[in-house]
Amino acid sequence: MDFNDTTIEIDELIDETFDIAILTILLELEGSSTLLEPQMRFLNTQQGQQYVEELLNSNHPGRVRAVLRMSKETFYSLRDWLLVHTYLKSSKHISIEQKLLIFLHITSRPASNRDTIERFSHSNSTVSKLVINS
Repeated sequence: MDFNDTTIEIDELIDETFDIAILTILLELEGSSTLLEPQMRFLNTQQGQQYVEELLNSNHPGRVRAVLRMSKETFYSLRDWLLVHTYLKSSKHISIEQKLLIFLHITSRPASNRDTIERFSHSNSTVSKLVINS
C-alpha cells in the first residue's frame, strides 16, 4: 500500500465520520422542537394572578401570614401607601397586588428568580423587571 493511498483512505474516513456527525445532529434537531421553535413555558398565563386572588381571598390568617409575612390588612395598607407615594401601578398583565407579592416573595425568603418564575408563571425578564423597577 502506498502512502498516498493511506492518506486518501483517512480523508474518506474523516469525510464519512463528519457526514455521520452532521446527519446525527440534524436528526436530533428534527426530533427536538426546543431549538427550532419557541415553546410557551406556562400554559396558563393567569396562574400567577389566580394564585394572588386565591391567597388574598383566603380566610386563613395563618396561611396569609406565612406567605405574605404580614397580615392581609397590613398588605393592603402597604399597597395603598405605595399607590399614593410611588409610581407603582398595574400593568396590562400584572396587578399591583401581584407585583407586590412577587417582591415580597423574593425579599422575605430565600427564593430565587427561578422559584419566583415557577410560582407566578412569568418569564425571567418579567420577574427581573419587576424586581429592578420596584
